[in-house]
Amino acid sequence: MYDLIDGMVIEDISFSLSQIGEQASLAKLAEQTKEKYPYVDWNSIRLLRNFIDHEYNNMPKREILDAVKIDISNLEELLPPIYEELLKERNKQNDHL
Repeated sequence: MYDLIDGMVIEDISFSLSQIGEQASLAKLAEQTKEKYPYVDWNSIRLLRNFIDHEYNNMPKREILDAVKIDISNLEELLPPIYEELLKERNKQNDHL
């Protein structure tokens, strides 16, 4: 088992959270997707990314772990079905090419 306070584990978690936020950034995420899934707090995901990327050195490790325990557990339930649906839509579009 990993020691969750270990610096490298925290860095890995922070990087992953940053990547999630990057992919959900308002500039990259289609407006149609945001409208279709309004129950996902896209803006908070983006803000978490900005906070991690710009305030990482000042961010207490406990805050990162709390984000994982609270925020990510919610996303873990919300995002997989959305991903599957978007993947099916993309595959349908590719089949018509």
